[in-house]
Amino acid sequence: MKKEWIAAWGAEKGVSQENSQRLNKVGDITKKIFSTVGDFLPDTVKNIGNSILSVNIIDFISIAPIIENKKVILVFDDLERANMSKGDLLGCINDYCENQHFNTIVVANEEKINNVTIGEISYEEIKEKIIQRTVRHIPDYTEIIKGVIKELSCRHAKYKSLLQDNIENITTIFSGTTADGVSLDNFVIAQERRFGSREEKEQDEQRRSSILKRRPHNIRSIKCALQDFERVYDRMSKEQINCNEKWLCSYLAYVMAFRAALVEENERYGTLLSEENLSILYPGFYNSKYILESIIKWIRTGEWNSEDIDAEIKYVIDRDKAMEPKDIVRTHRIIDIEEEVIEKGFPEILQMAYDGELTIDEYVNFIQNSYLARAYDAPIPDIEWHKIRTGLKTKIDSLLQQGIEQSHTRMYISNDQKQYFTEDEWDTYELISQMHEKSILMFNRNRKRYVQLMKQNSGQAFSESHNKRFDYFSHEMAEVTADAFQNEDNASKCMFPGYFDGMWDHYTSRPDVEIEKTVDGFKELKVRLELIQNGYKKQKYNIAAKHTETFINVVNKLIEKVEDKTEGSSD
Repeated sequence: MKKEWIAAWGAEKGVSQENSQRLNKVGDITKKIFSTVGDFLPDTVKNIGNSILSVNIIDFISIAPIIENKKVILVFDDLERANMSKGDLLGCINDYCENQHFNTIVVANEEKINNVTIGEISYEEIKEKIIQRTVRHIPDYTEIIKGVIKELSCRHAKYKSLLQDNIENITTIFSGTTADGVSLDNFVIAQERRFGSREEKEQDEQRRSSILKRRPHNIRSIKCALQDFERVYDRMSKEQINCNEKWLCSYLAYVMAFRAALVEENERYGTLLSEENLSILYPGFYNSKYILESIIKWIRTGEWNSEDIDAEIKYVIDRDKAMEPKDIVRTHRIIDIEEEVIEKGFPEILQMAYDGELTIDEYVNFIQNSYLARAYDAPIPDIEWHKIRTGLKTKIDSLLQQGIEQSHTRMYISNDQKQYFTEDEWDTYELISQMHEKSILMFNRNRKRYVQLMKQNSGQAFSESHNKRFDYFSHEMAEVTADAFQNEDNASKCMFPGYFDGMWDHYTSRPDVEIEKTVDGFKELKVRLELIQNGYKKQKYNIAAKHTETFINVVNKLIEKVEDKTEGSSD
């Protein structure tokens, strides 16, 4: 307080802004301080500056409610956020008002300080003693939102129009009150307990009341949310998804609650049921159907993963096309589906899962729905998980045979959620997780491409495959490589071993190479080359035989290198 008073006093005395800032930071009296700001200090202070070097200047300053015939008004803003004791602070304010006769304004959120006491005196009693007049500030939320949208710089005029058309919805989310003046607190929440003891219901109501008291009204949060959602709007619009007010409201609700620390992990269910608080705060506005899991991850971590978002958008397109019960169950969360649809569609989806007819993402959704059905006590048929795993393996094998590499799945379950799934559910998910972590589909596609090219043009095969990733050298690759070598003329045979060595030598040191399979593949190639060499020797094709010998030596070197790696890892 005294430092601020000194700075104001200096400003009235015509002190420059630079020296005024120095006055504001005055602390210990030192010769250095007095050499820079001493001339601007009150006479009572500067007269002792040259003789006392180790005391606090503030102790010698007496502030007054008048500076240069002007009233000093003290303004204490955000009283509830002060780090010091509220009781001590109110006592200090009382001293300034009552004893030192300062005009004082206190700005505060009374709901957050009404339980303060000084000794046995309550806040209301303290307030009655200190505060002469209370002015309630009732913000015009609609005008606030209109102003925020007006000042918002948008890349797309259509996005600006979406915001302007939804001023009422945005205002309701921000204020917690509808345009008719009805508080959202009065709405019955979807997750209201229907069963349980009286004590459990009372606990639920206490928790609900606690959450509602923390309803956020932060302008910075709403500004950021409106600004950032344009990125979501832009991406979804490119895929011709109607990014309407439902998507906007769900996004705004999640951001507002998350930034207020109201979307946290549930002790029992982790983040999978994190929308429970959102249904309390924003009934009718938040709908998990209209927000992407990858967008939630962006909100929570700041990581915008284009691949995951694009995959999920495609999934949303397929989901919204679903009409039959089995298609709805196949593409939706079970807690978003009507009971009669689950009853009709789930048995069909269960059979499709057994038969390997679901996509990889749909298998992940199936696993999550098994968990959600248990959490929500939704009746579904018994699941024979060994059949599910058989079907999943059939699906993975089919993708491998076709050489198809699906985009990185947007449907995933994080490891920290493992505790909420049964052993059968998690073992099934691990098959999917390992498939993606080990890039099985990509490796399979690259091997098939190598085989295809080696049959057509060995030079192109080496050129295109040089920067591809492989997990092992297969028997099929050994066969086509030997055949391609045999079909080359001597000029090409001369270069062939060097190209092969240059391509495969660096793969032998990669951590993702399957050593045993690779050694087995190289040995198969060696056997085939030895047969070719024997044929050349019988025909007296000595040059071709020598080129083949060179190639065999290259393969031997690769085998030794891989086997040495195996022995080294064992040591």
